[in-house]
Amino acid sequence: MLALCNTLILQGKIAIRPYDRPTIGYDHLLELLADYLLNEDSVGSNPIWSPTFQRTGHKVEYEKIKSRLEIESALRMLPHLEHGLDVNVYFRSIRGFEPTAELGLFHTFGVELVHGWVVNPEMDSSMFALVDGPAGITSYNKAVECIVCGDEAGGGLIVEDGLGNVTPIQSSSRVQDEALRNEKVTQALIVQEFMNLTKTQLTNYGLHILQESLPEGHLCAFFRNNHVSSSGCGFGLLMLL
Repeated sequence: MLALCNTLILQGKIAIRPYDRPTIGYDHLLELLADYLLNEDSVGSNPIWSPTFQRTGHKVEYEKIKSRLEIESALRMLPHLEHGLDVNVYFRSIRGFEPTAELGLFHTFGVELVHGWVVNPEMDSSMFALVDGPAGITSYNKAVECIVCGDEAGGGLIVEDGLGNVTPIQSSSRVQDEALRNEKVTQALIVQEFMNLTKTQLTNYGLHILQESLPEGHLCAFFRNNHVSSSGCGFGLLMLL
């Protein structure tokens, strides 16, 4: 919630007064966010009401109802965010997140949420093949599941040498099972290596995509190291914690 407040403050949409206030409590932040949702002119602040998106009749009424429902849902959810959000990152896009009601708050407030934990399809082709292929290891949660399954599958049937290579233990009656288990372990080793190399939840490729995709001075919420912070895109990525 701090990242949401910081971004809205930097965008000039909410303000903490007096400006020299030494501390601010969680309840006061909730009031600021709630007041913004309830008092902001939705015609001027919500992209769906832009003149570019003129709508008439039932479509306009639908958007009004949708906007009210989003605001009501946000107001109910805000008090429960004191201890953070459950975020599941998708590895293919800087905007890739598993959609949840909590993350929907960023959309409701008009704040873009991004991350830089993106797999490089050329430099990390083995991991990208698992992310983009039939293995379907598309997200952080899927990656954890893959590692757990590989660890379980390797129980005594997989031999790993000092270089990290795996070899199936051949047996005439169990070759097919062992091949499948070996595949799971191989996938787990690839994923584990990727996770070890990107413990900060940011890749050089992801940083490059952020700089390429976000316009100069763009204010957004940035997920990294299991935290969401406010960020501005300029020369490099400015982190405003």
